[in-house]
Amino acid sequence: RALVTPQVQPHRARDVEFDVRPSVDLVMEKYNDNIDWTGITEFFHQSKCLLFWRYTRNTDNEEMFEFLEENCRCDNRAEDGALGYNQTVKKHHSEGHREHFYDMPSSTLELMDTLTSVDRALYQRALVDFIANVVEMEVDLERKVLCDGVDTQQYEEELSYTLVDTPTSNITDLLRLMRARRLL
Repeated sequence: RALVTPQVQPHRARDVEFDVRPSVDLVMEKYNDNIDWTGITEFFHQSKCLLFWRYTRNTDNEEMFEFLEENCRCDNRAEDGALGYNQTVKKHHSEGHREHFYDMPSSTLELMDTLTSVDRALYQRALVDFIANVVEMEVDLERKVLCDGVDTQQYEEELSYTLVDTPTSNITDLLRLMRARRLL
């Protein structure tokens, strides 16, 4: 709601008309003006590293420094890509959902595309910004945090549709392109 209304305090807005189809331009303007950084669910671990890294630039929090040093690096991952600590993952349901959204009827997919067009544009921007921020963190830490293939491969198919308007259509290539630009 905060990104789709011109109101300064959108949760207090009363008797304000909202367009059923939010404006991509308004959403991007609000994103640019109000969002300092974003984490990405698919990259929860790296989002946590990014949050801690951003926070530790302005504080002397030893626990966060320690977490960054021990867990936010590719060179200490197990061969199977496992993290060096236990990360709790909650699964909210075990039945009744498709393995892939591609299994839906085309009419349902078309409706979803219409209803989520602004969401897709926003997610694409957030994903590109997230990867750029991770690369910035990697340059500062002088090591990779988002591991090529290990962290990105599992989401390539699922997220490829979000990268249609970027220089590449997959996350691994986008990450490599951004690293090349930063000479990492």
